[in-house]
Amino acid sequence: MVLSIPSDSLVIANQIELLGGPNGVASVNPLCPGAVYRLMPGYDLSTPQPTTDYVGSLILDGERPFGRRASNRQITLTVKITAPTFTILAAAREILFDAVDEQSWPLIWTRATGTDPSSYPLVLECFRAHPSIVKWGGADTFNLRPVGLVTLSFDALPYGRSDEQLQLALASPLIGGTTPTAPVTLDGFSSVSGSNWVSSSQHVVGPASARFDPGIAPLSNDKGGTVPATYTAAISGAPVNLAGLTGISVWAGFGGDFWNHWHEGPAVFSYTLTDSGGHKLSFSITRHIVSSNNDDIPYWQLVTAQIPQDNAVFLYNSVSSYSITVSNYSVCGHGPVVQYANVYLDALTSVPQTAAQPAAIRGAVYQLLGVVGTARTPIGLQVQQASSSTPVSQVLTGSGTWIPPAGVTAVKVECVGGGGAGATETTTGIGGGGGGGEYAAEPAYVTTPGLGIAYACGAGGTPGGTGSQTVSFLIGGTASWTAPVGVTSAKVECTGAGGGGCIFSGGGGGGEYAAEATLVLTAGKTYTFTVGKGGKGSTGSGGTAGGTTTFPGDAVTVTARGGGVSTDGGWTAPGGSGRSPA
Repeated sequence: MVLSIPSDSLVIANQIELLGGPNGVASVNPLCPGAVYRLMPGYDLSTPQPTTDYVGSLILDGERPFGRRASNRQITLTVKITAPTFTILAAAREILFDAVDEQSWPLIWTRATGTDPSSYPLVLECFRAHPSIVKWGGADTFNLRPVGLVTLSFDALPYGRSDEQLQLALASPLIGGTTPTAPVTLDGFSSVSGSNWVSSSQHVVGPASARFDPGIAPLSNDKGGTVPATYTAAISGAPVNLAGLTGISVWAGFGGDFWNHWHEGPAVFSYTLTDSGGHKLSFSITRHIVSSNNDDIPYWQLVTAQIPQDNAVFLYNSVSSYSITVSNYSVCGHGPVVQYANVYLDALTSVPQTAAQPAAIRGAVYQLLGVVGTARTPIGLQVQQASSSTPVSQVLTGSGTWIPPAGVTAVKVECVGGGGAGATETTTGIGGGGGGGEYAAEPAYVTTPGLGIAYACGAGGTPGGTGSQTVSFLIGGTASWTAPVGVTSAKVECTGAGGGGCIFSGGGGGGEYAAEATLVLTAGKTYTFTVGKGGKGSTGSGGTAGGTTTFPGDAVTVTARGGGVSTDGGWTAPGGSGRSPA
C-alpha cells in the first residue's frame, strides 16, 4: 500500500521548489534537468522587526517606548542542491542566484492542505539577496559528488499576504463595478433581557443600547471580575439572509468608576451565529479598547469582526440567532471576564466589506469593514469624476451609440421626428413649407451605467417636383433666366421676329419657329437668351429683316431666325430660314 502524504511547498520566484515531498521535486528546466533543491534545517523566515522610539522621563527613571512601524524581515535559507552531474549542479546554482538577484521576487509558502483545501498561500515580497555562502562536495567535502549547499540571506517586507487580491465593492463603483450588499441589522436593542443586562438610553445609532452592569443583582459586584458579558438573543424577523455580508459590526461602549485600575487595553469580542438548521458558526476579534471614567457615560468605538466564509454546512442565508461575549481580563479560576467596567452594545449589524457615509463638505467617507486580513497592507484605488448633481443636457444627431455615465440610472429623453420638405419655389418665388416632425418624450428612461444605447435621428424630407409651368418672354432684346431648384429640363419654343414691309409692296416675311421638347438644363444655372426684334418697314428701300431668337441649353441652343424684308416692286418676302434644331 502506498500512502500519499500532503507536503508543504516553498517556492522561490515562482520557479524553484524547496519542499514538495520527502525527496523534493526534480527540476524540468532544460538548463538543469533533474536537479533537486531542498530546504535544509536551520532556515529562518524571520518576523517583522518592530521599530520603536523612546521618550525619556524628565524627572523619573526609565524610558517609554512607542511606535507602530515594523521594519523588513531578515530571512535566511540554506538550500541543498543535488544533480546528476557537476555541470548540471553548476547550472542549477546559477539559476538559483539569478532568481534571487532580481530587484524584487516572491517567496510563496503553502501549507499542506489536508482536509482544508481552502488554505491560502503566504506570499512574502522579497528583495535582492545579500552575498551568498556556497559549499560544494556534500557531507564528505571532497567534491566527489555533485552536491552543494547554498546559504541565502535577503530582506522581505515585514508582513506576508495571500496570493489573491481582494477587490472591494463600493457604493459608487466604476462603470462595470458592483455595489455592496445592503447591511442587515441583527439587533437594535429596543428590548433587552439577560442576567445583569439592562436597557440604556446611551447610544450612537439607537434608539437604545444594551448595558452589562456587574454591580446589579445577581452579580452585585461593581468591580466585576467573575463572568464575561454574554448576550444571547433571537434575531428579529429571523431567519435573515447574511449571504454576501462579510463582517459583523457593533458599537461597543466602555465606562468604569475604577478608571485608575483599568481604562484601556485589549478586549475580546466572541461571536456565535446559529442558522435555522441548528448549525453554529463561531469567530472572534481582539481590539484595543478605551474606557471612560463614568459607568453611566461610556466611551464608544466601532468594532468589526470578519465572518468566516468557508463553512460548508452553515446556512448563511438562514440565520436565526446570535450570541456575543465580551471580556477584557482573564482571571485565574474564572477565565475571560469583564472587570472594572460596564459594557454597552449598540446597533449589532451584519455588514459588507465597505460602508459609505456623506462627508462634511462633499464626497463620501468609506469604512472598510469586513476585509479579510490582520496586517496593514497597501490599497490601490481607481477613481473617476463623479456625475454632476446639476441636470446635463446633450443633443444627439445622426445615428450612433450613447453610453450612460457612472451613476446615471435614468434620463429624460425627448425625440423630434425629421420635418417634411417644403415645395420647390416657382419662378416667381412662391413655395409652401413642409410639415413638422412629431415630438415624443419619456421623463424617466431607465439606463445602466456603461451599457451603450443605440439611437437614430430621422433626417428632413427632400423637396419634390413643382409640376409644369409656362414662362413667356415677349419683349425683344437680350435677357437672362435662372433654372429653379429641381428643374433639370424644359420645353423651349422660339419664334423669330417678322421682317419689315414696304409701303408700295407686301408685308415682310414671317419669323421662323423652332422648338426643343426636352432641353437639358442645370438647376440654379443662369442662361442668357435673345428675343428677336421685328424688322423696320420702308417706303421703297432701307427696311430690315426680323431679329433671330435664341435660347441656349447645356448641350443644344434653340435658334429661330427672323423673316425677310419686303422691297419696292416685290409682292412677297422670304420667311426666316436656318432654324436650329432642324
